[in-house]
Amino acid sequence: MLKTYTPKSPNILTILKKIIALSPSNKIEAYVCSPLQFVKVPFQIKKILGETYPVLFYFPLPPMDVNQSVEAVESTIKPFAHSFGIYKEMDAMLENSRFAWLPGCVDPYLGFEKLLAASHYLTALFDHDDGIDLELLSESNMPLTLKSINIRLEEVLTGSPVMETDIPRVKAMGHVYQTYFCPLIEKGIDYTFFTKTLKQYLQSTELEVAAHATGSIDEAFYEENRRYTGGAGNAFALMCFLNEINAAQLIENHLSFGHAFQMVVDSVGILNDLYSLPKEIKEIQKKLAEQGLAPNDPEQIKSQVSSNIVLIKWKDGLSMQDAISETVHMYEKKINGFKKAIRLLQEDLPGKLELQKGVYCLEGWVFGHPTWALGSGRYNDKATLTTEDYVLFLHDLKKFSY
Repeated sequence: MLKTYTPKSPNILTILKKIIALSPSNKIEAYVCSPLQFVKVPFQIKKILGETYPVLFYFPLPPMDVNQSVEAVESTIKPFAHSFGIYKEMDAMLENSRFAWLPGCVDPYLGFEKLLAASHYLTALFDHDDGIDLELLSESNMPLTLKSINIRLEEVLTGSPVMETDIPRVKAMGHVYQTYFCPLIEKGIDYTFFTKTLKQYLQSTELEVAAHATGSIDEAFYEENRRYTGGAGNAFALMCFLNEINAAQLIENHLSFGHAFQMVVDSVGILNDLYSLPKEIKEIQKKLAEQGLAPNDPEQIKSQVSSNIVLIKWKDGLSMQDAISETVHMYEKKINGFKKAIRLLQEDLPGKLELQKGVYCLEGWVFGHPTWALGSGRYNDKATLTTEDYVLFLHDLKKFSY
């Protein structure tokens, strides 16, 4: 069924024009695919070696609004980062990323203190992830350095005291644990799923760094490891922990819940790769230029590829359009798998509050993550969406639903 709408906010229009194929009248045309509130939207991925690539893929319709505390929490991100020295001299990147908006879009009903906890934890986690790319890649002993940092991160997030010699992100994580996590753990809230997913994330970063050092990253390795390096599993576990949900028990008791969780984690990683594609090529081109090599030579660019499923497919011989289309198809398969798993869970939901809360968390990630990514400067040139813009955007998208 074909539906259209005209975005109300000029800022939204500016953002959407970068990635969505708008008609000349500034209307979005999309085919509503199912009553589970997904639309198939014509997207454009721009600025890849001077070309624009049109694609069609599912965009989930957010059934919820942005958290009303998000701007207040966002205002604490920079002071939090400064107090521990993370994202040092990178205020623009910190502000554009809008880290509080990620949990704010994922869970509009999370209370202020817990939204603060989620936002500060994710800020420190993103600092670690970006640190691997920006700091450690220049070190010859990177695998050893990363291993030592990961050990300390796991230790402070499981109760070990912070030491004076710890690096900033470890101190920041120690603060998050002591300030926000300890009170919940003392209440008896299950923390095992969080620590399991944390360990998986940290181990995956070490595997990726080791593979990068030996040049042995292929599509099969990347696809398997990406479900952990993206950090979506740990971020989902974080939101479950803060919502006092025993996710480990839900996965053990409900096969379809475990499958839905895996589909969510995979879809987030794939969508991140699609959104970040132009930025990652730009970073490779910058590196080539610094080395005095041809930054616009496709073969030179391919020689530097070590991440992003689209680029790996392109490196392995597909055209850029085919690589993008295959990746979009991967995303759609994950979304279809998620929808199927949720349908299978419907019969189990009545009367099971814990399961209902778990499904709510899963849906929050499927719907909220793309919404955050649209407005975050992490994937766009600049974060320009205000709270009002987000609310208008979500309101407009809901017009697609049945």
